[in-house]
Amino acid sequence: YRFPPDEVDVIESVVSEAGGTLSGYSMITGMQVTRLDAVTVGRPQFVSGFLIDPATFPPTGEIRAQDPSGANLSDLLAGDNTIVISRNLADQNQIAVGDTVRVSGTEEEFTVTGIVSTDIEAGIQNLIAGFFGFAYISVSEADTLGADTAPGVISIALPDGTPDESIL
Repeated sequence: YRFPPDEVDVIESVVSEAGGTLSGYSMITGMQVTRLDAVTVGRPQFVSGFLIDPATFPPTGEIRAQDPSGANLSDLLAGDNTIVISRNLADQNQIAVGDTVRVSGTEEEFTVTGIVSTDIEAGIQNLIAGFFGFAYISVSEADTLGADTAPGVISIALPDGTPDESIL
């Protein structure tokens, strides 16, 4: 499901009135991230892909990288053809910051600009991220990936103490 623009506008209005913040993003299913010079044997490894707006994701605050230490996710995705990956994806595939990778869905090469903790996305709701990893790519790369820019997920953060009835 993708949220149509009119629904996004209504949600943004309600969240804004409640003093909250939101971030709409898309999950890319079946994404593969492979080091440019990788030679692999066996089954392909799929990861969770997140097509995000670095200026608004996540709505709960900043995501800081492990490598380069303390770098902000939004700064790491500021350039063209950049990607930030999880620690487990990096370790399992010997990918480091500065490496060039291929992302399924395009012939373009992407540069790994950061590595973040696996714990950020891994959990009971996203087992793929926990086992195989995940990647953040800026929504500005949607055309390159042939992906839809309409969000499929909207995350909302409301101030503590916001009454339930104010957001219904």
